[in-house]
Amino acid sequence: MTTDKQQKARLMLQAIRDTEFLAPCEEIQNDFSAINADEPLTAKITEAIAYQLGD
Repeated sequence: MTTDKQQKARLMLQAIRDTEFLAPCEEIQNDFSAINADEPLTAKITEAIAYQLGD
C-alpha cells in the first residue's frame, strides 16, 4: 500500500511527463516569470517537487 505522499509524488511525476499537461503549465510559468523576474517559477516548482519527494 502506498502512502498519500508517495501517491502524490507519483502523480506529479506522471504529470510532468505528460506533454498535454506541460504545455499549459509552461505558458502559466512564462506569465508568472514575466511578473516576478527575481526568481524563475521553474526554480520554485523544482523546490516544491523536491520537498514533496522528501529530497
